[in-house]
Amino acid sequence: DLAGTPQQSPIPLPAPANDDPSPLVDALDRLRRKGGPGWEALAAGGVVLGEVGPRRAEVIGAGQRLTAALQDAFGIGVAAETPSNAIVVAERMLGLARAYENYAVVSLQNEIGSGISINGDVYRGKGQAGEIGHLSLAPYSGAACRCGKCGCLASLASLSAISRQALKRGLSDDTLASAQMAFCAITK
Repeated sequence: DLAGTPQQSPIPLPAPANDDPSPLVDALDRLRRKGGPGWEALAAGGVVLGEVGPRRAEVIGAGQRLTAALQDAFGIGVAAETPSNAIVVAERMLGLARAYENYAVVSLQNEIGSGISINGDVYRGKGQAGEIGHLSLAPYSGAACRCGKCGCLASLASLSAISRQALKRGLSDDTLASAQMAFCAITK
């Protein structure tokens, strides 16, 4: 909300499938109607996996119709952000970085990500600036990454990459689930 208190949606918000934003637009419309008379959205923000354009109102790749559909449906400004940059913003507004203008965050969850704040603003640079998960460590022999390159840190060392390799090598789903829970407990 506008006071900085995190709010959780009472309606599950689906991820758009097959580049079709209509299920998400419909769910957000239900949420808006549930808010009742006088409830108005000033703007919308969201976290997307993939590359976000320089104006944050555009998602590059499969989700590119999402921001336009939300703007058309609700007549409000829409900003999309990568998970790591969203953490930078959240830490500045609500977390440990409230007293700082210059800081970096590193995210070790299913993927590896990072974001940078310079003078209180998210540093976006060009392309995937600041995203350490997309540093190419093995450009000619590494695993394919969702960014289109090969051998990125995230495609080699993230939890999802390690899980894929473990399953390929015959580790059972139960053992893998236990290892994932341990990893998540360590990184919180």
